[in-house]
Amino acid sequence: MKRNLSAGLHDVTGLGLDLYSEDSLKQLHLATLEVLSEVGIEVGSKDALECFEKGGCDVDYDKKVVKIPPYVVEEAIQSSPSTFTLYGKSEELNINLQDGRVYHSPFGCAPQIEDLETGEIRPAVKADLIDTATLVDQLPEYDFCFSTLTASDVKQGFTNIHSFEMHYTHCRKPILSSSSRKWTVEYDIQMASVERGSLKALQEKPTIMFGECTISPLFIPEEACEVLMTAAEYDIPVANMTMSMAGGMAPVTLAGSAIIANAENLATLVLSQLVRKGARFVCGGSPGISDMRHGASALVGCPEAGLLSATMAALGRMYGIPTLIGGT
Repeated sequence: MKRNLSAGLHDVTGLGLDLYSEDSLKQLHLATLEVLSEVGIEVGSKDALECFEKGGCDVDYDKKVVKIPPYVVEEAIQSSPSTFTLYGKSEELNINLQDGRVYHSPFGCAPQIEDLETGEIRPAVKADLIDTATLVDQLPEYDFCFSTLTASDVKQGFTNIHSFEMHYTHCRKPILSSSSRKWTVEYDIQMASVERGSLKALQEKPTIMFGECTISPLFIPEEACEVLMTAAEYDIPVANMTMSMAGGMAPVTLAGSAIIANAENLATLVLSQLVRKGARFVCGGSPGISDMRHGASALVGCPEAGLLSATMAALGRMYGIPTLIGGT
């Protein structure tokens, strides 16, 4: 199993920078609980609304708003595994998601590519996915593969299926799939189950993890609910990705933006645990900032994005939940 050097730990083998005290993180957590219990979160799926209600949450079906009591959040944090393994096609490519271990992958779902032969920037096609999946497979700096590109030359509505097929068949490392609906998640699970020998074998040693995105501020769309709930039902790991942008889709203050992102992560965590207690879950996000004067946004390169990413990582360590940070 691949175990990279430790980071963020008081350890001679790693290097860390503590930006927050325990009290600071606790205040962010308490503010998040207040947002979830008093303001609530909008949920686009009727099935998810019913699941929240059965789990002890206050649900307004007309407004599609769920208010989550603090004890429900705390129980979900406790029941979520603090460590689990994602498996490669061979043992040396397995990665163990645990406190202090840092792994890397390319960012995903890019619609365009710079042609390797001509240098032209053009829409990505299915053949390009083979090239990028093979590249990730061969580069030792990458530990797992987030679906790299979105093919433009396949039938609309089936892009996720084609993407998973190309990455899973041309990369030996664990795959983070960007499936978008219940049926695409099930289709990906079927494909991976064939390679592993059975669904049970895939569940015991998952080579895949699904990813879904909330929409800031405080909205879990129907598509995200389907991916999250289906992955939990099949006992396959799933990650939430929040993309809160300070000054645009979240408060302009970094603390306020971090609270919004954390609230979305904890709300999706609760949903996964209500579907299956002990479901393997990853908190994640690609936070950024907005320049309202110029109508611009930055998800990479700006210092504020780094601070927000560090905040999300620190909260994940406090909760004991694996965390996925994108764009830094």
